[in-house]
Amino acid sequence: MYWTYGDEETPLTDSSKFYVDMNLIVKTEGYKDGESIEVVIKAEDGEPIAEGINELTLTGAVQEGQVIFKEPLKAYTLTIMDDKQDS
Repeated sequence: MYWTYGDEETPLTDSSKFYVDMNLIVKTEGYKDGESIEVVIKAEDGEPIAEGINELTLTGAVQEGQVIFKEPLKAYTLTIMDDKQDS
């Protein structure tokens, strides 16, 4: 499972400035085309990930060994946390 961005689905190698064009790619094994998988996105600290949402459940169909969730965060206002602490 990994994040990409843009129409070219370029793998995200670091943090992203924008979240609206991020895609989630899930590689699968043992699933047939058309079978459904579910992915739950939530913060490690249990805090809301978006305004009024503690977790986001995505459901998609396997196609050619993967599921591509195109821009699953676009419709939400995310809670962005800065992991840098003030000195």
